[in-house]
Amino acid sequence: MFPNSLYAVFFQPNQLELTRIGAYAKAIPSNKIITSVIEALNNTNYSQGALYFRAIKGITPTCWHKKTLIKLYDYGGHRFYK
Repeated sequence: MFPNSLYAVFFQPNQLELTRIGAYAKAIPSNKIITSVIEALNNTNYSQGALYFRAIKGITPTCWHKKTLIKLYDYGGHRFYK
């Protein structure tokens, strides 16, 4: 169901805007981002089991998830579900 590599996740069609528009090639990661990636690669998981997320600000969301997913929490401009 899910890709088995970070590359495959990030470059799925329509998955992340940064890869869709090519901005990732120009991005300069902060130390916080680098630390977060290292933690994730070492199996540190703060997600509370979240497998899905969506932006909650500035968009009109579809309701496909209302009956199929459980809302876990909001963080920043995103809502996380399992």
